[in-house]
This record gives sequence, structure tokens and C-alpha cells, in this order.
Amino acid sequence: MLKYYKDVDVIGFGDDNATDLNPFFSYEHFKEFFLPRYERVFKMAKEDGRIVSYHNCGRCEDFMDDFVAIGTDVWNCATPENDINAFKARHGNKVICEVVPRVYPDASEEDIRKVVRDTVDRYAPGGAFIWIGSVGAMAPQLRERADNILFDEIAKYGKGYYS
Repeated sequence: MLKYYKDVDVIGFGDDNATDLNPFFSYEHFKEFFLPRYERVFKMAKEDGRIVSYHNCGRCEDFMDDFVAIGTDVWNCATPENDINAFKARHGNKVICEVVPRVYPDASEEDIRKVVRDTVDRYAPGGAFIWIGSVGAMAPQLRERADNILFDEIAKYGKGYYS
């Protein structure tokens, strides 16, 4: 891929190796079987000058410091089951957290806007934060309504946050 796609700045890798409660396997299993393979491909991307984005959602924080050590630049889908603020305290602005808050499509407009404001207030200080929230694969008529509110609020509130 690196040979043929020279105009690509970001290389995305991903797995879902955790539920909302815990990882699917032990840390020892991760270190033995998974980490060496990721390290090999991340190294190739970094040596080629690419930004590495790693998708991992669920409560996967047990593994994320290792992913930073092997070159992760962006944690895609940092979900609130993880202690994202502790992660940011350890790594500063070295890794951008693309945070995905929990939003329910049938919530009231004010509740949806509050989720946006609370998420920005909680994770944006210090930088290294990107809003990546959406309602996702819910009933289309509910998703569209909720996403419209989400995107409106992040455009208004998020834009003003860094001003």
C-alpha cells in the first residue's frame, strides 16, 4: 500500500479488541501475539513518513500505551469507557484522541446538545482532541435528526471553544 499510494498522509489500522467493559483477551496475550505484528506495520508506515491512525473502541485502554510506544499518532474512537483524561495526561499532545461520546437517537434536543458540550469541556482542554461523534447505525429517521443536532452543536460550541 505504501508503494502505490504516495499521496496518502494518514494510514489507518484498526481492530476492536474490547467490549464496553473489558478487553477480549489478556494483556499478556496481546503482548505476545498482537503487538509484534502491529509494531512491524506501524514501523513501515512511520519510516515512510505517514501518520498512523489506530481504531480501537471499547474499554481498550490496557493496550493504548503500547500503541503509542510503537507510533500511534491518532486514537480513533476513543470511547468514554476509557479514562481518556488520564491517557491525555500521560501522553500530552503526542496522540490525538478522536472521541466518540454516547448519544442516543431518541434523546431530547437539549440532552444531545448537552452531550456535545460536556464532551468538548471534558476532553478538549490541552488540545489533541477531535470530535468524531455520530449516532451511528440506528434507525435512519432517528439518526438523521440526532446527527443534525450533534453537528449543529459541535459547529457552534466546538468552534467557539478554541477562540
